[in-house]
Amino acid sequence: MVYAGTKSSLPDIIPPKELDLSSFFFSRARQNPAFNDSQAPRPLYIDGDDPSVTLTLDTAESLATKLASGLYHAAGVRPGHVVAIVMPNSVYYLPITLAVLALGATCTLANPAYTPRELSHQLSDSQARVVITTATLHPLVAEAAATLAADIDILLADTDRAPNTRSVFDLLSSRSFPRQNLGQLAPAFIPYSSGTTGLPKGVRLSHDNIIANILQITAVHQTNAQHPTNIAVLPMFHSFGLVFLCFVMPISGVTTVVSPKFDIAQFLSLAHRYQATETMLVPPIINALTKLPPKTLTNSLQSLRWVVVGAAPLSADSIAALESLLPELTILQGYGLTESSPAISLNPPTASKKASVGRLIPSIEAKVIDDIGRVLGEEEIGELCFRGPNIMLGYLNNEDATRNAIDDDGYLHTGDVGFIDAQQHIYLTDRKKELIKFNGYQVAPAELEGILLQHPGVSDCAVKGVFDTQRQTEVPKAYLVLAGSEPNDPAIAQQVVDWANGQVAHYKQLRAMTRTVLKSRLPNVDVPLQDLPTFFFGRMRQITTASRLDGSPPRPLLVDGDTPSLSLTLDELETLSIQLASGLYHAVGVRQGDIVAIVLPNTVHYLAVTMAVLMLGASCTLANPAYTASELSHQISDSNARFVITTRTSVPVIADAIALLAKLAPRGLDQTLSNVLCIDRPADSPMISDSDKPLVRSIFEVQSSRSFPRIFLKDIAHLRATPAFVCYSSGTTGLPKGVVLSHYNIVANIMQIGYAIRPMTSSKQLTRTTLVVLPIFHSFGLILTHSLPIEGSRLIIMRAFDLVRFFELVEKHKVTETMLVPPILNAMVKLSETAARHDLSSLQWIISGAAPLGPNTARSLEQAYSGVRIMQGYGLTESSPGISLTMPKANRAGSSGQLLPNVQVKVIDDNGQALGEGKVGELCFRGPNIMLEYLNNKEATRAAIDADGFLHTGDIGFVDSRRFVFVTDRKKELIKFNGFQVAPAELEGILLQHPLVRDCAVTGVFDPLRQTEVPRAYLVLSDGALNTDEAAKTIVGWMNGQVAYYKQLRGGYVLVSAIPKSASGKILRRALCSTPTAC
Repeated sequence: MVYAGTKSSLPDIIPPKELDLSSFFFSRARQNPAFNDSQAPRPLYIDGDDPSVTLTLDTAESLATKLASGLYHAAGVRPGHVVAIVMPNSVYYLPITLAVLALGATCTLANPAYTPRELSHQLSDSQARVVITTATLHPLVAEAAATLAADIDILLADTDRAPNTRSVFDLLSSRSFPRQNLGQLAPAFIPYSSGTTGLPKGVRLSHDNIIANILQITAVHQTNAQHPTNIAVLPMFHSFGLVFLCFVMPISGVTTVVSPKFDIAQFLSLAHRYQATETMLVPPIINALTKLPPKTLTNSLQSLRWVVVGAAPLSADSIAALESLLPELTILQGYGLTESSPAISLNPPTASKKASVGRLIPSIEAKVIDDIGRVLGEEEIGELCFRGPNIMLGYLNNEDATRNAIDDDGYLHTGDVGFIDAQQHIYLTDRKKELIKFNGYQVAPAELEGILLQHPGVSDCAVKGVFDTQRQTEVPKAYLVLAGSEPNDPAIAQQVVDWANGQVAHYKQLRAMTRTVLKSRLPNVDVPLQDLPTFFFGRMRQITTASRLDGSPPRPLLVDGDTPSLSLTLDELETLSIQLASGLYHAVGVRQGDIVAIVLPNTVHYLAVTMAVLMLGASCTLANPAYTASELSHQISDSNARFVITTRTSVPVIADAIALLAKLAPRGLDQTLSNVLCIDRPADSPMISDSDKPLVRSIFEVQSSRSFPRIFLKDIAHLRATPAFVCYSSGTTGLPKGVVLSHYNIVANIMQIGYAIRPMTSSKQLTRTTLVVLPIFHSFGLILTHSLPIEGSRLIIMRAFDLVRFFELVEKHKVTETMLVPPILNAMVKLSETAARHDLSSLQWIISGAAPLGPNTARSLEQAYSGVRIMQGYGLTESSPGISLTMPKANRAGSSGQLLPNVQVKVIDDNGQALGEGKVGELCFRGPNIMLEYLNNKEATRAAIDADGFLHTGDIGFVDSRRFVFVTDRKKELIKFNGFQVAPAELEGILLQHPLVRDCAVTGVFDPLRQTEVPRAYLVLSDGALNTDEAAKTIVGWMNGQVAYYKQLRGGYVLVSAIPKSASGKILRRALCSTPTAC
């Protein structure tokens, strides 16, 4: 198993003591006889453009020493100073950097493709005093330096120089100078690395870091060629190129051919001319090589034996493709970061694994952690973290960023997601950071967003990386919210992109198609960085404190509609939540990361139970108490719930579910149910016995006042990554999927909905009353049960819905608002005469959701119930669930409300192209309320959330200029029965288990009586079914006994001879509409 502190199995390296990098390099390079031949020493470097320019070890050392003297005496470079190297690859790169290091100064390495703006940031941040560059780049450097307050001395690494400039070759001196060794922990290089926020950050790499990484790499990989020659492709300013080309290759006895720019034709020509034996490449170049004619490759690269690949993972297919064309070639993948000098892993020649990015190199310790920091085991996927002598000192001038990157135990948190196998090979599966990797370069979206926002034509924007199949790399794509009267004008968008591309280096440019994204017209809300219990109780205390200023006793926050004496004030709710959390911890064993199944109807104790679970850092999976044992066992198994909290009534179905799980266990189901608890009082609770030990207890039996380790989440990373609820949502295929909603998702949606309903409530003193009708286990009921109290409303809990009882409770409790679904609203219109016998004058607002409400129904309802206003909403379980909501003073007939704050939308056609305002297509949304993922289902997650973070809803509609959402159709095949989602595929799977069913299909049909969709089955009976109608009725009756009531075949059945299907086997549901009326 791989745990924290697990070290590489390779022998540790032993860095030499008290040697700076310059001294270390020359002492090691001199141990290679090829470079010490007094008659004909092999060159370290050859200029690819001018082969007459070469550099041997002797000339490199002499040049470095004389240049150090010149920099000291003529340029004033002193220990601790920073010298910026702004150069393309050159045979002089190594001696220039070693000269700087010999003086005890530090090199900051800059990309010569930078714009003046980008370069001025690096020069300013690093406080560089001297810049060494080329005549070609002098105008760029001069423009960047002119923006800075401090004077900067610009030196050229050319023999040909511009007027009024100096060349480093003019400074060469044989005068003595005080050679400095400030210790191996002194910074040697400050390369700049893109972070996920703001501008690039300076990475402080010490002499010891670089020396250690050289020793780590050379311990794994040594050339065995007789005349090893390398073609330099990677830029030397990049940490990968710096360490390999300037240090590892020379120390290994390899001659390097250098050119200032990469060109694939020149690369092939140089490889052929110099019979190159090895090189270092990045995946896009590998992919480009595989597309060349095989003869070109074999003629040019026949001598090539080793290729080291880094900067980004290379697929096993790409490796196999190139190695098949060049049978003598071995491709070795490596992995690392600028922050690790850079190498962490490298595939050894004799133990390579094509799919891995290498094995841990010597002296590296690794740990893999989950989203809350727990260390995972071997081959478990999580964030990769590493510790070793090559890990950076820290980020320059940025202690906060350093603390976020390196934990208290010295581990660098990479932001890369993957796992480590038993042989210590690393596999990358994803990236936690938002960095875009273009041809090996890191691009920070936040930097590009900051530039775009400076343009007067942009009111908001986002930048994401998307994979370009032609370039075989990620490219930056901008999503723009344009200012002015033409928010969808592609010409204006292109002008913005062209302007932004002029501000940045070539690899940061916006290369993908830029699509318009529509943003909510409402102002963004700030999402508090608090876990849900801390946020909820903190906000509620502000309200109840205000309500007690007049000295009155606290009003109940939660009241049982049928038994008003059963109630909880805020203080009682919080105290009960804490005591239940203590009991769950001490008596039941619930721990951080566990999942607890909540199988409850509406009850005043619902919030206390969920808050208790969340206080422990555990998560709740909310289940419908109407589920059958089969349905419940699926959810418990899929969520890996170890505890169940339920009622006395549901205990028998829980027992059946446990029995089903026990039957599945021999097939490999890893499922243990540690405890089942009831919310009924002890005297009323039954027992399910496990031998002599009772398995079921009342939750009030375990209630405790003992202290416990309450989990508080405060930083955004943990809040976004820690699940609060796992709600199950029907997909278009198979069984329901677990929707993972984080604390951040829920708190964000509470804030978003709160902004929308605030004009409705207009009270912070619990003077309003909400009747909770919707099931709290449903995401719609769950979020409003949290949102409405924070906006000043107490909750009357209705245990089970009955319309007449609903009227009675509105009258009894003077209810001011409630949440309903369209079928109930339709019934209210039809029963308006019954309603007239009750005083419903207190009712002012009804929030309608879960399915669209027709404008005629809304109008009829408001006419029948004077003073009532309808607020329509739209959302999905996957969006926590709120996306849009009608504002009290902003309504449009037929719409599902206005986009909530912080929500962005794109409407796309069948080809994925974004459409403009008023155009009908699939609705896709992005915001802080969008789910983390589908539990244990990466494929479904990828299908639902695209590379830009937009949730594809499957609903068809459009968005108007004021950001009202109109839903016109549904792309998905889900059936919506009274607000519940029913997946046809699930019902078809069950029907096909019946021996009399040969084939079947299920669709939704609208029931005018019930005013909702209902499932209808189309049946092809097996040959043995003689009495077809009788057989079909038997099947339907059997089927209805297998599922919850809302999934039952209320639409009847239709007997057909065949189910229409496409060539690929997909059911053509539209074709079923022409079949006869159902029985």
